[in-house]
Amino acid sequence: MAAELTLAQLAVSGGDDRIPVLVVIHVVLAGVSGASASWLYRRGEHSPIFLLFVVSVIALGPIGAAGSTIAALLHLVFVRRAIPFERWYASLFPGAEHDQVRALYATIALRGAGPGARCTAAPFTDILALGTVKQKETVITLITDNFIPAFSIALRRALNDAEPAIRVQAASAAARIENQFLVRSMAIAESRAAPRDEPERLLNLARLYDEYVQTGLMDETRANATRQQALELYEVVLSRGVQNPSIVESLARLLIELGRADEAVIRLEAWLAKARSTRLLARYIEGLFALRRYDQIRKVCIGFVDELSTADLPDGVRESISLWSAPGAIAEEARAL
Repeated sequence: MAAELTLAQLAVSGGDDRIPVLVVIHVVLAGVSGASASWLYRRGEHSPIFLLFVVSVIALGPIGAAGSTIAALLHLVFVRRAIPFERWYASLFPGAEHDQVRALYATIALRGAGPGARCTAAPFTDILALGTVKQKETVITLITDNFIPAFSIALRRALNDAEPAIRVQAASAAARIENQFLVRSMAIAESRAAPRDEPERLLNLARLYDEYVQTGLMDETRANATRQQALELYEVVLSRGVQNPSIVESLARLLIELGRADEAVIRLEAWLAKARSTRLLARYIEGLFALRRYDQIRKVCIGFVDELSTADLPDGVRESISLWSAPGAIAEEARAL
């Protein structure tokens, strides 16, 4: 730095005839600095401050030397209070604290006792909308450690939170979840090389892609591409002779999501002719609704109302089936939708 400042002083006080000499001296100093940096790098000295100094001196001369020196001094001041990256990243997902009392309470609650009448539990979305930063960080940690597709709505909300720290943590959580799916898919894909139990491996990979789509963390283009991959794998599994209604139900759902409801209905009609399944019937009704075949929906709901109303289906599906199979004015209202 002293040499560069001396050159700057000579350049200011001297005439134009000294400029070429100063340029040569600067090039020599820059070369010496670059050679020193290369030698230190080969010896394992990877100091970013020295690298900044060398680049600044070569590009800006005395101004670069002064600026990089100031940066080095500021680094010495702030590095004493800086948190290492590993510790900062680990703090985004603090481990849940467990003790015997908490474990006992969780066991009782999970076995059906449920929360008390004055329980303070709240939905994740409410906490993300109204909670403190600490509460939001705890929610994102819970979502990451116990992720299911139903949590994707809350995670997407966290990605758009007004607090920058929450957005960073949510983005890290989404990246971690995506990496988990990637690792699992690579492990399954590598095992496909072995011919033994190949249909089962293909089915596992198809279900993994299907599960990944249901997370809701992908944009529409990637989601449709992943749906297509899962669909093709389901097709291969069925062509290998695996006869499982759940595979057909998943395949029909993907076809409907891809806008190919007519193909889904044809597939489901062929299966329903030989194997009665309430989940296939519910998916068949969904395909008919996508195609706007309302009269056919009503006939199916009336014909199978007893089976469908008592089946293990989501509450919303059962309510829709009851609506379409209801007599009188309710049926007319349903037909008009």
